[in-house]
Amino acid sequence: MLYKIYLCNILASIGFKCYLGSKSEINFLIKKIKNFIYIDKGYHKNVSESIYYNVRKNNGIIISLDEEGGVDFKDNSTLKGRYSKNLFEVCKKIFFWGPDQMNFFSSDKEHSSKFILSGHPRFELLKKKFHFLYEDDVNYIKKKYAEFILINTNMGFGNNIRGDKFILKNYGDRFKGLSHILNNDKIKLKKFISLIKKLSNLKLNIIIRPHPEEDFSTYSSAFKLNKNVSVINEKSVIPWIIASKTMIHPDCTTGIESLMLGKKSISYISDDLNFEYLTTLPLKASMVLNDEKEILKYLESNKFRSKVDFSKYDFLKNNFNFPGNSFEIISNELSSLIKNNENSNDLSCLDIFWRKTKNLIKLFESRKDRLISQKSKDFNYSNVYFVHNKIRSSNLSFKDNFMKRIFNKLYVFKKINKL
Repeated sequence: MLYKIYLCNILASIGFKCYLGSKSEINFLIKKIKNFIYIDKGYHKNVSESIYYNVRKNNGIIISLDEEGGVDFKDNSTLKGRYSKNLFEVCKKIFFWGPDQMNFFSSDKEHSSKFILSGHPRFELLKKKFHFLYEDDVNYIKKKYAEFILINTNMGFGNNIRGDKFILKNYGDRFKGLSHILNNDKIKLKKFISLIKKLSNLKLNIIIRPHPEEDFSTYSSAFKLNKNVSVINEKSVIPWIIASKTMIHPDCTTGIESLMLGKKSISYISDDLNFEYLTTLPLKASMVLNDEKEILKYLESNKFRSKVDFSKYDFLKNNFNFPGNSFEIISNELSSLIKNNENSNDLSCLDIFWRKTKNLIKLFESRKDRLISQKSKDFNYSNVYFVHNKIRSSNLSFKDNFMKRIFNKLYVFKKINKL
């Protein structure tokens, strides 16, 4: 959410009217307005096609800014699936995280003129100059939990809140070897629960932050008798990493984010895992250990406190364009697409009325769906307003920006003098 609000402020400051919303609200919006830029956060086969159709029907321009476009398995199956021929054909511009990803598709001469090396804004916000965005949360976390070890898990398939059947049915055509990935997750889950039980004997707090799609009750049940173990999924993961003593993960993107923040994390990779179905870059970013005793010994040594030498991590530049200026690259490219930076119309009062009525009905349904409520709980007016004001006050070019709530899950950002 943070990078999206920051990007909205940059674009608003140069004349765009920016809408930020949940999937359902954006899907509603693109059917009602015309002449706009649609920033797509990831292609999904047999799902994205209908969205692209509606965008193009209303003279919208499709831009790809993939949120998972750099962390992949050894066979690059995720990259191949998300940057498909279908995506290339409908997009005006395709942003890539790093030269390695862009070069992977260099043979596609037909579409290569659309390719832009930008990096991703979520990683640019890890630079030191943006740390003021996390200060309040870091101070709050440190005050409440003192010294703690952070455990970030990524078992969204093997410990999914909707179960194995949902995963196999919903993701079967998106991930090659899904049954192997699911099995790996179950091994990771078992190993991490065992490791956390050992760590709980230390005189430290343990914070478990599961993947948003995981069943949190798995951990709550396993550690209900351990007073120093907490299962939490609030706020961005970044202040938790900054505030932690160190972070332990399996093969999670947070290992890369931790390194970019200047803190080398621990990756716990059991020998029982199938290495073909592990993402490789988080392992390069971390101290990889395969045994509980090794991890305990490493923690005692305090070696994780050593300063990160970024010159040893070429893959950060090659795969993430870090520390490039992704916000600047992306905003300049978008600015060149629509001369007056203005969509031709807004939602009508009648559209807003009927949508609000429908949303009241949907609210009761979404509360019953733990996956939806779990993933979107921080996306609310209070949080969006707070983050927007913090960003707005940090930069003089944002001083005239204004944020307004249209629905509970749809917000518009624009210069004050144009509202």
